[in-house]
Amino acid sequence: MDRTAQVFLRSALGASLRNPTVPVTAETVARYRPTAATVRQAKRLLQKAGFEVLETLPTLGITGSAALFETHFQIPVHVATREVPEAVVPVAWRNVIEGIVLTEPPELFP
Repeated sequence: MDRTAQVFLRSALGASLRNPTVPVTAETVARYRPTAATVRQAKRLLQKAGFEVLETLPTLGITGSAALFETHFQIPVHVATREVPEAVVPVAWRNVIEGIVLTEPPELFP
């Protein structure tokens, strides 16, 4: 079964969207935006690893198999929603990725 996650990118101004110091509003959201280069690099890294990437700025959405999440983030993904500690974001990715939060896929009804 495929899993989904939100990928928090490093912002251009250094503000953390995972731990905002001010409410995120239309007036403040710019401080949390990553640079275009950060977005390109993160997408390239994630796609090369095998994830499907959806741009949902200021974060990225990713989808992949449970095995991909276990391989790259060193976590079992049998838990529905779980924040992945920064320590398991691959070292080579930490300059562009602040953190990752697994999301529960939507339940669709006929």
